[in-house]
Amino acid sequence: MTTPKRRFAFHSALLLGCLVYLLWFAGFLRAAELWHWTADAPHHAAVVQITCGSAGGSGCLIARDEAGPGLVLTAAHVVEAGGALTIRWTSGEQAAGRTLTADRNADLAIIQTNSTPPHAVTVPPGDQPPPAGAVVEINGFGGPGNHLRHFTGVVRSDSSGQQLKADAWLLNGDSGGPIIYGGHVIGANSGGYEMVNVGLVDRNGHNWPAHRPALAGCTYPLRRLLAQISQPWANHLAGCGPRRGSIPRGGGSSPQYFPPAPAPQQPIPDLPGST
Repeated sequence: MTTPKRRFAFHSALLLGCLVYLLWFAGFLRAAELWHWTADAPHHAAVVQITCGSAGGSGCLIARDEAGPGLVLTAAHVVEAGGALTIRWTSGEQAAGRTLTADRNADLAIIQTNSTPPHAVTVPPGDQPPPAGAVVEINGFGGPGNHLRHFTGVVRSDSSGQQLKADAWLLNGDSGGPIIYGGHVIGANSGGYEMVNVGLVDRNGHNWPAHRPALAGCTYPLRRLLAQISQPWANHLAGCGPRRGSIPRGGGSSPQYFPPAPAPQQPIPDLPGST
């Protein structure tokens, strides 16, 4: 026989569960306001999830050898703690890796993976930063869903070839994810000046603050970092043009981020809370 005490406990647990679900659903609706999502495209297969000891983040495969190894761009703070490095593709396949070189000031790092899936694609690094007002695509595994998110950001006027600044929101886990423009990776997510509670919670009721503006080490320090990599990777990265295993510009991927030639694009409206 159910006692009043047990009925009270049951109803309390049920009410708490409903409250957590409502908070999560409200966060889902809030996400639609904060992020301008981009359509799925083949180049998203180059974005990877990284774990390094107890830390983690995102990255992008920028080159691969036919024998299997590859190079992954990420943020230096994702790998600075040391520990075992694991790279996971969106297909679920995994590979071990090691840090080849890093620039803590620019918050960029290059990882070499022991292997890459046969179907792996690459997005090559770019030479030039995007102009102010350009729309870029930001990628990462941030947020409570632990899945790949890709959305737009508008390059700010105070951005530079050293550090890209975009009007967009980043979540924990987005660090190291690629910023793509004109068919090339032009930076890796680093963080933001300001941490804001935007009302996002996971199914357990834990809060997920957002960071703005989106900051990233950009093309100039990236090129210096790549110059430190020895043969044979220098041959794979020479010219940074499309090659076997990469997504060619205009070749079946998103036309906005892989146009026939890089060109300034019209900015989208300011995101809520942007300055």
